[in-house]
Amino acid sequence: MTLSTDLSTGEIAELASLCAEELFNDDRAERFPQILLKRPTIFVLERTARRVVGACFGSVAVRDGSLIGYVDLLIVRRKDQRKGIGRELLGRIEERFRAAGCSKMQFKGNPPHYLWPGIDINYISAICLAEDLGYSRTGCAVNMIPHLSRDALYTQKEETQLRKMGISVRRAGQKDTELVERSLAPVWETDWVREAMAALASSEAGLQIATTGDRCIGFCANGINRVEDTGPMGIDMPFRNRGIGSVLLKRCVAEQIDSGVAIVNLQWTGPISFFSRALQATIKRTFWVYELELD
Repeated sequence: MTLSTDLSTGEIAELASLCAEELFNDDRAERFPQILLKRPTIFVLERTARRVVGACFGSVAVRDGSLIGYVDLLIVRRKDQRKGIGRELLGRIEERFRAAGCSKMQFKGNPPHYLWPGIDINYISAICLAEDLGYSRTGCAVNMIPHLSRDALYTQKEETQLRKMGISVRRAGQKDTELVERSLAPVWETDWVREAMAALASSEAGLQIATTGDRCIGFCANGINRVEDTGPMGIDMPFRNRGIGSVLLKRCVAEQIDSGVAIVNLQWTGPISFFSRALQATIKRTFWVYELELD
């Protein structure tokens, strides 16, 4: 596996410029290379004598005992598309996944540091390429945006009711690291635990938690990869339907708005009905998940 540190500063800058130019449905896409470089990354570049014209980034993770390869970013300059560059880049990443022992590869988010849940349906060239190469569509994910005013995000009344039930809600700090990890690890999937810990470790992110006794029974993160992103969030099953999730979510969104975020992005949401009720949220973007068996 080639480590991300093998990319030169100049190449990272070129990739940032390429993302900003070509990813028309993403604001401030120049941040994307740095997001993916927060962890070991497989990458291949296509360049002319003057500049980078295409790139493919991937990562590997264990899922249910099997190694899975994730296509985190595939980009080709529009003027250079339909020349086989995307196909070549994806093929070279596939070779590296096979060499690493991956059983399949996916166009899907690989938390904690990822860009999208899948392929944005507006990036039609990527969808066409995946389907032409035999990838199967295996799922759909959405991002949503809230439409509540700042005043509607106040949760003092709800928090008072929760305190009567012995439940406290607050922003977590570094001192809560052991509490959060100990409480979440037996209940939630590893990816969500990693994201919660990443939120605690970042000065730009935040983590709202609900506690009772010496347990964290609910959490909601924001800003892990981008300051406008909210998620993941979860409430332990025995404590659901008490309004905890709504309070955590509203506190996260309020914090983001107060920090200057203009449009909050509810990342990879579900169930949709909860976010619609809690924040009057609507679907902003839709992503298709694609998969290719490698064995």
